Amino acid sequence: MNKIKAVIFDMDGLIVDTEPLESQSLIKVLSEYGKTPQLYDTGLVHIVGNAASTYTDLMEEHGINEDLDTFRNKKREIFAKLLENKLTLFDGFFKLIDILTKRKIKIALASNRF
Repeated sequence: MNKIKAVIFDMDGLIVDTEPLESQSLIKVLSEYGKTPQLYDTGLVHIVGNAASTYTDLMEEHGINEDLDTFRNKKREIFAKLLENKLTLFDGFFKLIDILTKRKIKIALASNRF
């Protein structure tokens, strides 16, 4: 008998690796302001899990005097375009979905992306 009744997936980092696309979109929006960001050892412009301050930190670090919502919206537009063209699923995701479906386990998706 299944003890698990449902599985909730977090899209980012489990189904798809969006962090490189997130970083690429930040690099592109910063380049619109003539800025070249430094990358962390991870190869990313931002710290994973630090979404609340990523925009303000980057704007302050690079001396960008822009409305926060304007900066954020520019980045989100770029990110959305990257998602359309470069998003790939992690290996094994569809196999896992197939197993869960066959066992009649409910499936849900959670994300804070949009």
